[in-house]
Amino acid sequence: MSWLRALAFNIYLQIWTLGMAFVFGISLLFSTNVVMRFAKFWARGVCLGAQVFLGIRAEIRGADYLKDRRVVLAAKHQSSWETLKLTTLVPLAATVLKRELTQIPVYGYYLRRTGMIPVDRDLGVTAIRSLIEQAKLRLDMGRTVIIYPEGTRVSIGRKPHYFPGVAALYKQLGVPVVPVALNSAVYWPRGSFVKIPGTIVIEALPPIRPGLDRKTFLKELEKRIETATARLVEEGRADLRRRGYEPP
Repeated sequence: MSWLRALAFNIYLQIWTLGMAFVFGISLLFSTNVVMRFAKFWARGVCLGAQVFLGIRAEIRGADYLKDRRVVLAAKHQSSWETLKLTTLVPLAATVLKRELTQIPVYGYYLRRTGMIPVDRDLGVTAIRSLIEQAKLRLDMGRTVIIYPEGTRVSIGRKPHYFPGVAALYKQLGVPVVPVALNSAVYWPRGSFVKIPGTIVIEALPPIRPGLDRKTFLKELEKRIETATARLVEEGRADLRRRGYEPP
């Protein structure tokens, strides 16, 4: 049954994406912010499909911390689901992502037109400078910057490694950083075709205000995100056990 639900969702995803392709084409005639609004609408459709076909819902905690546009959201990254859901929770998102994604034919062009923030991590210090410049520009446009400090999806139980980019944003932009914890991997395991129905929790935590040194900030950010994520993962696992599923 779970396999059939996953198949139905993937069929829906293809149809929804192809159906929206024409609309996206029209949106390209307008500004970057308009293109992003269309992309946000597409993301909402994907999340709705996950709810209908996969039985995956969302619970948002600390939503008040997501209302301020001039912040950086630093989020745990466990699945592809939150990369879509988080863009629907803020007015207009600008997500930091790997430059390689913008080089994918067609899809990469749309990413560039939505005003995301591509970073080539192989460039070292140059990449950090580019990240800061692009993030400042997006904040000045009234967009919320979203960054995944670990740079990639991290499975449950894997030791975290936070890259310095988020600390550079914190020091140079002078805006609060909102830590975001979640437990998406409990229901949407990395690399798994089959998903488990349930409620994914996203929890925005109190912002870290400007003023800390780089090392202290990174330590505090990791502590907040990882502590809250561990708690949410255990909540998710307990939920699965109650319903007769084997937790990851």
